[in-house]
Amino acid sequence: PVGFGDHDEARKLLRKALELNPSGIDPNYFYGEFLYEEGEYAQALQYLDKAAKAAPRPGRELADKGRRAEIATLTAKVKAKTG
Repeated sequence: PVGFGDHDEARKLLRKALELNPSGIDPNYFYGEFLYEEGEYAQALQYLDKAAKAAPRPGRELADKGRRAEIATLTAKVKAKTG
């Protein structure tokens, strides 16, 4: 739904989120997911790796656990595409 099908607008908004929180788990994951969907696998892995290394958020342990599982799943998909 980001950008409502407008890939350029989605990219712009996701990059803005990264400007606001460059080391955050969520913006890095969602940008990595976007790049995966765009077929930009090498870049997707960079952002997914950054998301995986993000510092834990106090009070968000359960959310972080779920997001880290999503990161691992998507990372495996990206690696499968790149061989």
